[in-house]
Amino acid sequence: TDMSAVPALGIEGQPMVQFASEVFWGNSIGTTVFTALVLAGILLRRRPQAHKRLMLLPSIALVGPALARISRWAVFGGEDSLFVPVVFLGLLAVLIVYDLVSARRPHRATLIGCGAIVLALIAAQLIAHSEFGLAVVRMIG
Repeated sequence: TDMSAVPALGIEGQPMVQFASEVFWGNSIGTTVFTALVLAGILLRRRPQAHKRLMLLPSIALVGPALARISRWAVFGGEDSLFVPVVFLGLLAVLIVYDLVSARRPHRATLIGCGAIVLALIAAQLIAHSEFGLAVVRMIG
């Protein structure tokens, strides 16, 4: 058989270009959100409640790739487990719960930051799976 017609496979048997697109767009958009949240935190450094949330949220925004690597360990259920989304969204939920317990409502910085992170995750997946996103990765690679 002609092996050039068979796509190279990445993680979980998906085509390598699809895996590369998910990694590229996830990292690119994640880094952009990280930078925006840190910049907002620096600009709001005289507002301690907003500042501390806007310094915590960028750290959470970048934990995804580490969680993805750890999720492959058998103890965490392997590649098909819900480990990554549960832990990632759980970290965001902990901050929201903290706000609810300490102030009886989520802080505006918490809502905006968590919203930005979740929207970035959705956008990264949508772009990574689009023809545009795949074309950019093919062009780079």
